[in-house]
Order: sequence, then structure tokens, then C-alpha cells
Amino acid sequence: MPEKILVIDDDTSFQTMLCEALTEKGYEVERAGSAEQGLEMAGRGGFDLILLDVQLPGMTGIEAIPHLNDASPKTDIIVMTAYSSKHSALEAIKLGAYDYFTKPFSLKEMDIVIRRAMEKRRLQAEITALRDSLRRDGPASRIIGESRAIMEVKALIEKVAPLDTT
Repeated sequence: MPEKILVIDDDTSFQTMLCEALTEKGYEVERAGSAEQGLEMAGRGGFDLILLDVQLPGMTGIEAIPHLNDASPKTDIIVMTAYSSKHSALEAIKLGAYDYFTKPFSLKEMDIVIRRAMEKRRLQAEITALRDSLRRDGPASRIIGESRAIMEVKALIEKVAPLDTT
């Protein structure tokens, strides 16, 4: 299943160009023309990444970052703007944005950052699955053997493992 990206930008020509480029790369892309519309869509879930413009009608992209993080906490946000300032870039990163791009930007650069964000997301999901597996199976599950002696050792490990002791 292709990864899903939400593009939030009020510039329809830029939005169309970016969505077409991302679709050609194999991503499933949806678009929103305002932060409010993007928040509604993000709240429904299912997005792997959000590309967010700073200058939007109504709520700005910077103001939307915390709301998007609340609506879709596991979704990374890449901020884009034609009006770059060091302050807004720092503010975006401080609020939880994954990265920050100044328009116009190279689609090759953007593709690298998107792939890096998607890989981070996959690795985080894998880590979570492995931790859940360890918690579910217990510490003794990694010991191989079925003899009576091994079973006794496993039982002892299960008793001692939750204790806060050396």
C-alpha cells in the first residue's frame, strides 16, 4: 500500500505541481487549501506525512503545527514557505516539524527528505512492534530449550524479571 501524504497549501498551481510529482513517485496524495481543512483531514487519520505551507488563509501553518500533532501524533510534518525567516524555521522545528523548506525548492531534495521521513516512520513502527513483542512474550522467551531444567530456569526468570533488584 503506498504511503499517504497530505499537502496543505493555498497556492493551487504549486499544490497541483507538487501533488503530481509526488503521485509520480508512487505516493497517494490528498490536498487541502487551508490549515482548518487540513486539520479536519488529518483528524481522520491515515497520513504518513504532511507537507504544510506557512502562509495560509485563516490559521497559519506555524499555528497549525501543534493542532496537527494533536490530530495525528505519529505523522511527520514538513513545513514549506516562500517567505523564509530564521525565526519561523526555528519556531516550526521547535513546535515539532520534521523539516523546513524554502520555496522554490528542488523536488530531488524534497524527495530525499520525504524518503528519510518515511524510513524514520517505518523504523519507529518496527521498534514499537519489537517492544510489544518482548513485553508480550516475556524475557524468558528468547531462551531456546524444552527440557525440565530449562523450563525451571524460564519460570525463575519470569518470577525475578519484574523485580527491581540486581
